[in-house]
Amino acid sequence: MSFRSVTLRHLRLVSVLGKELNITRSAELLHSTQPALSRTLAELEELLDTRLFERTTKHITLTPSGLVLLQHANRILAEIDGAQQGLAGIRTGVHGELHVGMIPAISTALLAQAIARVRTMFPAVAVFVQSLGLTAMHEALLAGRLDVVLAPTELALDLELVKVDEVYVESTRTLAAATHPLAVLADVSDAQLAAYPWVLPAKDLPVRTRLNRLLAVHRPDGLPNARDIQVDSFVLAVELVRHCGMLCAMPSRLTRQVALADDIVELRVRGPLLQGPMCAIRLRKRPGNIAVEALVEAVRDLALHA
Repeated sequence: MSFRSVTLRHLRLVSVLGKELNITRSAELLHSTQPALSRTLAELEELLDTRLFERTTKHITLTPSGLVLLQHANRILAEIDGAQQGLAGIRTGVHGELHVGMIPAISTALLAQAIARVRTMFPAVAVFVQSLGLTAMHEALLAGRLDVVLAPTELALDLELVKVDEVYVESTRTLAAATHPLAVLADVSDAQLAAYPWVLPAKDLPVRTRLNRLLAVHRPDGLPNARDIQVDSFVLAVELVRHCGMLCAMPSRLTRQVALADDIVELRVRGPLLQGPMCAIRLRKRPGNIAVEALVEAVRDLALHA
């Protein structure tokens, strides 16, 4: 078997014939003749030392080897077409819009720097960013209103419809005022964390699920849940920690961004409430958007070198 001798002409033949299952029709689509197409197919099967199609006088069917090669051929040809479109876009100037959905826990510093890179590369692309809940963003992505979602993969995703790539790993930090009773402890337990009021993140964020579980298991019966406050703003959360003696779980990268003075400290807890990947999620079948790919790669690169 000599796969190195396989050319794009061979792959296009497999792609078209695998779809049409008709020599005459495939020859027309490939601007060739039926005898020439048959010779090329025989050449390819000899190169690979395997039969790709079963041929009778009336029917053509794919063999198991043909089916495997068809899947790879379609993927390779799609990548090449995408590269051609991307290069053409750079030469002519990429236009259009880039719609980004993000959860509040995404590092805004990374996203801002990534957008700056995209604007430098593609100045004619208009960028729109929305901060939404996970469910709303997923629905907007499937409806085509968003090009990419930056979020953890906590939803049940159909991987036939969406493509998911990790861009960086995030973990939470637990914050308190420097005067808080827990601030002086070298080892803060879950029971001690649950005994104090919390600034709660939005209900559909993954860290909220973990926090709800901690409070349900460890919170004393005499401490009413009404003492907790739910907010969507991490900046407001820090101010509530500072002025109201509350606790807050914040993503580590955001903790670095927020101006934490000496009166806010990170508690020495036994482990982060949440740790896992932040991902870029986009539709598989949507036409390639080079600005989307540039943004995803920029976020990943900036996170790696931060």
